Amino acid sequence: MSYSYRMRKASLFMTVIALGGLALAGGCATTTSAPSGNSQATPKNATDADAHLVIAEIALQRGDSLGAATEYLAASHASP
Repeated sequence: MSYSYRMRKASLFMTVIALGGLALAGGCATTTSAPSGNSQATPKNATDADAHLVIAEIALQRGDSLGAATEYLAASHASP
């Protein structure tokens, strides 16, 4: 069965939205606590999260939804 360009684009968009939502939900579900002496996030972790977000956006622009979802997940793990 051959889908139209619009149908394929809509399907890709929904896949990216679903994977992004799962990545964000996975990041929100973490239960690790910060060490008692360091309640502030380190600048390296914040920089890593920002870098992953930029890479994810580039992957989305190139049409790589799996790569984007992977980077969003990595950003959620690296975020403070």
